[in-house]
Amino acid sequence: MGTNNIERNYSAIVYALSLTRGQLYQAIFGDLSLEDAEQVLNGTTFENIAAVLQCSVEDIEIEWDDYLTEMEKHLISGKET
Repeated sequence: MGTNNIERNYSAIVYALSLTRGQLYQAIFGDLSLEDAEQVLNGTTFENIAAVLQCSVEDIEIEWDDYLTEMEKHLISGKET
C-alpha cells in the first residue's frame, strides 16, 4: 500500500527532525548513549522513513533549492547573517 501523500511525507520528515533535535539536545548536555544516537541516526534515514510510509525514497526526497532561498537555508541553519 504505497502512498504519495504529501502531508504524511512531510509529517514523517518533521517528526524525524524533532527526534534528531531531541538527541542533539541530549548530546550537548551529556545525557545520550552511543546506542541511542545510533538508533535515531538509523531510524531517520530517508530509506527508513520511506519504508515506514510504504513509498519510495523519491517520494520523500526534496530538492531544497526548488523551495528555499539561500538566505532561508542560511537562517534555518542557525548561522549568523
